Amino acid sequence: MTHGVTKVNGVSYNYQGLTGSLNYFTLRTLVNITVDPTAVADVYGTPTGANPTAGTQLALDQLVEIISTRAQPIILGQVATTTETSPADLPAASGSVTVYTLRFAIEHNMAWDVNSLMESLDGINAFVYTTPTTHNNVSIVEFTDL
Repeated sequence: MTHGVTKVNGVSYNYQGLTGSLNYFTLRTLVNITVDPTAVADVYGTPTGANPTAGTQLALDQLVEIISTRAQPIILGQVATTTETSPADLPAASGSVTVYTLRFAIEHNMAWDVNSLMESLDGINAFVYTTPTTHNNVSIVEFTDL
């Protein structure tokens, strides 16, 4: 006899695993999405204290919240920080800038596409995605191979 757990859309059994229908994304941005445990922010997420430019949890939290509106991110990589000179995928960048990169995977196949995800991020905690792309500070690429 197999015991299962009732879910909203069916039943989950203890022998089931993840399927191959995951969607993988790489997000690159000029918005600081790192977490600095020494940073202090007010109730609106505005950095305060001795280092007001330090990363706060808020930007990353809001990014994950937006992704989660359609599909739970089941794999979240560590935020990688690089220094680049005028990266082509981030038109708002000029000169030497810090780029924050996050790779993630979602559980529902095709719940997001690149354009709808970038449009949903637009205006959330300093993320900018507009047309034309002159001021864009976020870039997302979907990929199929890790």
